[in-house]
Amino acid sequence: MTTKISVRSDKNHFGHFYNSGDLVAIVLQKRISKKKGRQRFQARVISLNNRTCKGKIYVSIEVDTSENRVLYGDTLWTRNSLHEIRPPMNPGAFDFQQYAARKNIFHQLYLKRDDFILKQGKKGLIRSSIGLNRNLQAALERILKEPDELSVAKALLLGDRNEIPVDLLDSFKGAGAMHILAISGLHVGIVHLIFLFFARPLTLLKNGRALRVILILLGLWSYALLTGMAVSATRSVSMFTLFTLGQAVNRKISLLNNLVNSAFVLLILKPMLLFDVGFQLSYSALAGIGVGAILMRQKKKRKKRFSNIKKYFLGLILVSCSAQLGVMPLSLYYFKQFSGLFLFSSILLLPLLGITLVLGYSLLGGALILNLPEYVKEVFQAWLELINKSIEWLGSIDALILKGVYFPFSFWILSSLSLFLVSIGFLKRKSIFIFASGICLICMQLLWIHERVDLIRDEKLIVFHRRGESLVADRKGAVLKLKNEKELPDEMEKCLADYLSELPGDFSIERNREEIAGPMQVFYVSEALVFLINEKIDRVTPAALGSLARDPDIVIFSNAPRLNLERLLGEIRPGIVVADGSNHNGFVKRCRESCQALGIEFHATLEKGAFLYPK
Repeated sequence: MTTKISVRSDKNHFGHFYNSGDLVAIVLQKRISKKKGRQRFQARVISLNNRTCKGKIYVSIEVDTSENRVLYGDTLWTRNSLHEIRPPMNPGAFDFQQYAARKNIFHQLYLKRDDFILKQGKKGLIRSSIGLNRNLQAALERILKEPDELSVAKALLLGDRNEIPVDLLDSFKGAGAMHILAISGLHVGIVHLIFLFFARPLTLLKNGRALRVILILLGLWSYALLTGMAVSATRSVSMFTLFTLGQAVNRKISLLNNLVNSAFVLLILKPMLLFDVGFQLSYSALAGIGVGAILMRQKKKRKKRFSNIKKYFLGLILVSCSAQLGVMPLSLYYFKQFSGLFLFSSILLLPLLGITLVLGYSLLGGALILNLPEYVKEVFQAWLELINKSIEWLGSIDALILKGVYFPFSFWILSSLSLFLVSIGFLKRKSIFIFASGICLICMQLLWIHERVDLIRDEKLIVFHRRGESLVADRKGAVLKLKNEKELPDEMEKCLADYLSELPGDFSIERNREEIAGPMQVFYVSEALVFLINEKIDRVTPAALGSLARDPDIVIFSNAPRLNLERLLGEIRPGIVVADGSNHNGFVKRCRESCQALGIEFHATLEKGAFLYPK
């Protein structure tokens, strides 16, 4: 599912000759996020010390709302250092390095307001569309006053979900409704239906069919411009363009054929899209819908008739289930989570989404040319509040949300193959494919049992990293013993949950009681003797320290204990010394110097990430 293209394959890549302090010139491309006074862009490096070169980087820029307004196409010059993107600091955490490598990006740059010289880019289609998107966001801010409703409106109508609060975003994830926040095939399909409805009278005119097609295509691409030419919106509009042109020449339209054609065109233009998570999720969902539509068409051959209302809800259920089955392997593989509430959220929200789009775009258009009455704004505010409350209620039903699911790459392969074989079996009406699908599921179960047995026999020490915090765990089989004496903050609980999501099965977590957690803990991990020393070591007498066993395998320092490091390490002679994220920089520096003087291996989690033993 991932790839990494070496910079050595391109002689002009800046990575070959970049040195810290060089004058770097970059051109900003798409904006990735905007949070807490900073904007994050993907950018293209065009020169180093006026030497032309190539390559892409991520740029994080501190931006004031009143000055240094940076946009797509702007050129920046800076001497700030480029930093290589680091691997995840804890096991199971999101691997941003791997994610960036899929896009052939290996460096990032951090800039403050006065760290760069800015030259505004020339006006073009994409830059103009981004400017239009910002103007429409300003118009929305005049209509809506509450931040929650405003942020959701910006996501639904304009494709900008950077301002949605974390709690509300988690509710959307739990409810299985994240897809309605991304401008993609669902939104473009609704807009396409709206244009089809309003353009229908044109077919009564001479050459009206051709005029209708032209207006629909103009409307679709205008919608893409309105969203700032977002990648997901452009991809969906491209697919519906092929769909509309196929209808115009009276060809029988197959969603799957259209899907393959659009994917082929996009991959010819940008081959690396194959490794883009959004591309994979979008086309998997559409493939699921396409297979579901074919199965539904086969069922229609039966003589049983349904009322229009039943047809509508049956179609809604079919589309929702087909799309979720299509993306389920990817969702479990990438996000370790799957919501069983997707059907409820689809039945509840999809009808509301169409109304929201029509109402929202009408109000946006009205706000640009006149002053809207207050009661109209209040009605739209109340409508969005109703959607948010519904999402929060659905997202609170934790019993139907699977989190921290163990789903490695081998499971993704087997589950995807199983779904493919089931689809072929129903389409071809041959049971052999159904049996083959079952064999894939049995293989998944056997793999899980094998890995679970290996894990139960295994033992591991994990020193997690979090700046200012300490978390040391000793895992013996399916029992995880925490060596910390205090309650863990939410960030450390998340680190723990990320680690457990990488392991098969359930675990028993034993938290250390405060009355037994002393200034120093001694325990064994895989026959290795481990000392854990914290800030309360000053309670221990020098004589007690001197009586410690010699030659421990691992010594872990937590919360910068006050002691003579070189003397202690010289007496006990450990195999390796570990300093976790709770130690301040001065202590880490002293610890490193002492270890270098004594020839002892040193591991600082601040620099190298979490420490695992055995590795």
